[in-house]
Amino acid sequence: RVNISILTDFLIKLMKLPISFFATKTTGDIMQRMSDQQRIEGFLTGTSLNTLFSLINLVIFTFVLIHFNTTIFLISFGATLLYLFWILAFLSKRRELNHKQFLNSSTNQTTVVELVQGMTDIKLNNCEQQKRWEWELVQATMFKFKVSSLSLTQYQQAGSMFINQAKNILITFLSVKAVIDGDMTLGGMMAIQYVVGQVSNPVDRIVGFIQSYQDAKISLERLNEIHDLQDEEPVEKHLIGKLPEKKDLLIKNLSFKYPGAGNDPVLKNLNMSIPQGKITAIVGESGSGKTTILKVLMRSFEPQSGGIRIGDKKLDQIALKTWRNSFGAVTQEGYIFADTVVGNI
Repeated sequence: RVNISILTDFLIKLMKLPISFFATKTTGDIMQRMSDQQRIEGFLTGTSLNTLFSLINLVIFTFVLIHFNTTIFLISFGATLLYLFWILAFLSKRRELNHKQFLNSSTNQTTVVELVQGMTDIKLNNCEQQKRWEWELVQATMFKFKVSSLSLTQYQQAGSMFINQAKNILITFLSVKAVIDGDMTLGGMMAIQYVVGQVSNPVDRIVGFIQSYQDAKISLERLNEIHDLQDEEPVEKHLIGKLPEKKDLLIKNLSFKYPGAGNDPVLKNLNMSIPQGKITAIVGESGSGKTTILKVLMRSFEPQSGGIRIGDKKLDQIALKTWRNSFGAVTQEGYIFADTVVGNI
């Protein structure tokens, strides 16, 4: 249920975003954000419950250890704090690697999708080797990242193992000395070793919980980046649900450029009229902005300045569903779904 709920909310939000959003995001980026919900699901359904039981065991066996020997408890407690601080010191680096992993994974997914979808053009233009090299370059980058991530994990585990082993050796030494001095029985020493082991296991699970929490938090932040974006048509905006009787289109002083830094305006101070009931043909050389005019008229993109009127109403005052239900369009980038001809129509 958690998995379906998160994915459903994410898809609902995606479908409410403007088309311009998808012009600035790759397929792999969106797919990777959807995959991130698995970490959130795992954190909520599995890790949290196990950590709760670990905390209960930790509290119980801590009191038992205090009852047996206060000195050994203080050593165990100090080593545990040192262990936790050692793990926490790596969280910022783990966060950085998590973001790099996301970028690498999204790039890899985009590359694979493009290879599959563009296979016909790849083969017709004899560029199989070039595209394979591009894919191999992505894999090499991912391999370097995995080596860096593995090195960090091993370094973290080595420090943790050193702290735990030093703690165990010191506790064993003190327990044996107490037995030799007659301050503790052999059975008491065995009991302390068992209790220390029972205290260590919950601590390891709590450390795992902290790391899972960080991963889930980062994944949730990525999902919230999408949820925080403004909808294509805000709910609070009062829009007209019916087209005016007079449907002449008037474009006045319209300027538009595609999203992205450094892009030049495609349309600049455009003025034109499209009368109702007549056929209007827009003719021009390639790259002159014919398709762009159509995209702006369909409200796939919003102009930077100027405006469009339909009859006596501004086009941005008309509800998007009302406007898009009133026209049909076949664009150059039209997508063919894996469906029947009737379904695609």
